[in-house]
Amino acid sequence: MKYSNPPQESFSLLTPVFDESFPSWILRCALSPSPAPVTEYDFYEWEAVAVNKSLLDHDLLGMEFDFFDSYGASVGASFGLDTEALNDLFGPSTELLLAPSHRFAYCHLCILNDVKLKRFPAWRKSWCYSHHAYCQKHMCALSYNNNTVAATKQWDAFTEGDLRDFLPGRRRSYIKRSYRINANYSRYWLTIKVQYWIDQLSYLDNCFLPGTQMLVESKELLRVVGLIFKVLLMPRTFICSAGWAREICTNIPSVLLKNSLGLKDRLEYGVAHAVPYERMSGLLFLGRIFKLYNKAELCCWDKLYTEDDIELPRNDLKNIGINCKSAFLNTEQTELRNMLVTSSEIHEFLSEFFHGFLS
Repeated sequence: MKYSNPPQESFSLLTPVFDESFPSWILRCALSPSPAPVTEYDFYEWEAVAVNKSLLDHDLLGMEFDFFDSYGASVGASFGLDTEALNDLFGPSTELLLAPSHRFAYCHLCILNDVKLKRFPAWRKSWCYSHHAYCQKHMCALSYNNNTVAATKQWDAFTEGDLRDFLPGRRRSYIKRSYRINANYSRYWLTIKVQYWIDQLSYLDNCFLPGTQMLVESKELLRVVGLIFKVLLMPRTFICSAGWAREICTNIPSVLLKNSLGLKDRLEYGVAHAVPYERMSGLLFLGRIFKLYNKAELCCWDKLYTEDDIELPRNDLKNIGINCKSAFLNTEQTELRNMLVTSSEIHEFLSEFFHGFLS
């Protein structure tokens, strides 16, 4: 552990839980029986600053990951930790991040285990990643609590427990809230396979395209994966339908985005503001598009939808691409093509999907 200045002898640092986020660790230190250089008041003041900044800056990394230009940097300095040390200890392992306002998904079993062993729950960095819809340790879907704030979300997660398949919208409304894809082992396995594959891409320089001997740059493949993930989770607007994964996997209309946003902003908004169930739906389609499933898993994929009466208009990749087009204006096709310009190997690998999506 690196320090810009050695910590004072009057306090000791708590060891971060594996994958723990920076504000979670700070709050646990503030509540520790040992004297610490920060208090709960400091944490709440930090949250107030972060909220005010996020109202003006939509690209803000949020309390979890904004170490270089935030109130959090000064909080870290109280412990003698410079920004380099903070990034080494608490930096994200991916660029696929949820918006700060939607980082309220958690594993209820991780939270319970933390309270039993450490008396206070720890918030994981991976719960802030847009491609994480399941807990890889406990094999359960992440719960989502839309009735909390950053400063209390750890304890609120403990009191709420297992919420799971949450969909945004008005509760107790006359529209039945239906999730369509029921929870089962197949749903878990197919989702976690894609989730784990994306995690691996973040640590590799080069990789083979699934099922081929074509070697490509992992960074470029991850860029294309992230872009198609955003396409699948596009928000619904007055003019365009929602992304195909949002549209097909629920029985109710997705939340309407009333702001008039351009293509790039809509792409970023959709995935960053998606709840775990919606992201799971997107991951299932990503696995199909990127040919991650073997024959047995493809049968499970088809069965997931047919058992829950979801009518797919032929699930070949070309038709999946055709259905993804409904979330975009015709005038946005050229811009989309430019965004999806990639290496010849990746383009050839995705040619069937592209033939439907970009035709």
